Order: sequence, then C-alpha cells, then structure tokens
Amino acid sequence: MALKQRENIVNAFTKPVGSADIAANSVCKLSSSVLVVATASTEASAVFIITEFGFANKTVRCAGLGSIVLINAHDGDLAEGEWWVPAALGRVDSIATLTVASAYYIGQGLQASSAAAQKVALLFAPGIAPKSAS
Repeated sequence: MALKQRENIVNAFTKPVGSADIAANSVCKLSSSVLVVATASTEASAVFIITEFGFANKTVRCAGLGSIVLINAHDGDLAEGEWWVPAALGRVDSIATLTVASAYYIGQGLQASSAAAQKVALLFAPGIAPKSAS
C-alpha cells in the first residue's frame, strides 16, 4: 500500500513576486531586482519553492529548508530517492538531465512521477551539484 505524501512546511517566509504570476508548487529564484520568479530551462540557480499561487507584484509564501513540499514534475520519469534539479516553468527534473557544468539541485524526491505537471513530494534540501554527480 502506497503512502499518501503530505506537505510539512517548516520555517516558511514571504518574498515579493516579480511582474509575472507563478503557479503554486513551483521552483523559483531571485531576479536581479530581488523578486521571486519561476525557474527557466537548465537553470543554474534556484533557492525557493513557493507553496501557493504567486500573484504578480504581491508577496508569496516560500518553504524553508527541510520542508516536505509538493512540487510540479517536468515529466513522468522522476524516480523516488533521486536528486532533482530545476527545470522549465518552475518544475523539477532528474539530476541526470544536467547539461551545464554545475547547477543547484533542489532536493530529494520522495515519490516517483508518472506524468508531466504531476505534483510529487520532495524533501527541500538545496545544494550545488557538479554535472558529474549524476
């Protein structure tokens, strides 16, 4: 019997959102204007996961380090237990997909994905992963 994963947000904080709305459960970064924006494809940096819909020019709640969060999968190929990296549209993908010299991983997957945009549980524990780490 599979366990249903639930969020456990710790050390939550708020940050201002940039000029575009951001989907809930997205991986984000700070822009040069120090505003929260969703990650793009092959993002080299990402340090936030938002836990609610981020309206443009408002504030949004971000999960703190060590939180268990639901996050949007890039595709249906994410495996439980592997490390995940930011992908396009604020989603996550497998660390094996890294194409840059190094990037931030966002955390460890707690359940596998079976479809794009599926919400899957992740332990938010970001760090820097060299490409050879896969």
